Amino acid sequence: MTERKLNVKNILYNCVMYVSIIISSILICKIFDAGFFFGEEEMGISSNIKNIIYILSYCLVNYTYTHFFLLYNEYARKKYYSSFSTPPAFKENFKYIVKSQEYIIQLFFTVILILIIPLDFTSFGEDRNISWIIFARIILFAANIIILFCAHISTLTDWKIAHKNNDNEIGKFKIKKLIKAIIMSFIIYCAGFYFLPVIWAPIYTLFNFLIKDNIVFVLCAIVLAIIIIAVCVYISAYNKRKKFIKQLTKVCDENSFILSSVNDPYISLLRDRKPYNFSVTAHGKTYDCKLLCGLRKKSTLIFGMNGEGLCKHTFKIFKTEVMHTYTDFTYSFDSSNKKVVIITPAPSDLFVGDKGKQRILDNGEILGEYSVYKAEGFINALERDVIAKN
Repeated sequence: MTERKLNVKNILYNCVMYVSIIISSILICKIFDAGFFFGEEEMGISSNIKNIIYILSYCLVNYTYTHFFLLYNEYARKKYYSSFSTPPAFKENFKYIVKSQEYIIQLFFTVILILIIPLDFTSFGEDRNISWIIFARIILFAANIIILFCAHISTLTDWKIAHKNNDNEIGKFKIKKLIKAIIMSFIIYCAGFYFLPVIWAPIYTLFNFLIKDNIVFVLCAIVLAIIIIAVCVYISAYNKRKKFIKQLTKVCDENSFILSSVNDPYISLLRDRKPYNFSVTAHGKTYDCKLLCGLRKKSTLIFGMNGEGLCKHTFKIFKTEVMHTYTDFTYSFDSSNKKVVIITPAPSDLFVGDKGKQRILDNGEILGEYSVYKAEGFINALERDVIAKN
């Protein structure tokens, strides 16, 4: 990592921006709060619940604005690019964030906010002793810290994607993007909470009559359901990988191709594997092949041109994308033979990121030294001797 120096202009920028973020977040939430919760007593909505939702909406608005202004802070973006010679891991990103000027400034003003906020804000609408108020402020402070950290991680991820795609446009601030962010934060995070009373009544009734006295059982059932879903996903991926290996072995036997043993065929279902998995010699040519995995059908794999890529995980509600996260993967490996990358199981969406734009990845497309195939496409191309010929 390179040494980081203080930049007075950047410090002032971040001070002004984050104070503005705090003020605007509170104002928007106050506007939303002024006309919120009609008929709250009849629906079982206590002042505690009202204040919790108020704080939640504040945190979400704060996250949106913090992420926005960080994303278009060109000085911070270039400083991040110059701090690492290779893409940093999560641990390195964590250290970078907690030591950055932007995070320290935001942390400072968060502490100020907690100290000057009115007492009744953290009393949750009821008479509480000083111990409760202190505890509530600690919780509010922790929520702010988590929101800030998530905003920074999200920003670093977007910067990393832009850097891999050679995209320089991300650093240019545009007023229409700010307006879009403001509208989204108000409509989705604030005005959207107006619909909560409509759905709260049945939830409140369900909780009182079914869940309240069986909370441990309900939590265990939820955890068990999550584990079962995760196991089913991996079993499905395992079966698809096993089916591919069986088909490949059959084709090699029928056509007198030479197939090496398949090393760790199921490791890449759990984590990235750097070496290639197997070699196959067909039509007088040897191909070294690495197996990749798109664990979820609705995930998206984005291949860079430098042997690295990103897997996009999207969370949707009624086909509307609410949020997404990214994980890194590496498809490069050392070999003197022709190099092939085989995706099995493959997600529905495969893209190539190049020069700031994304395009659909064709089956058998050549990316530098590598030919990229889905499982069926590779077996078909191997039989017809058309690998690396498109």
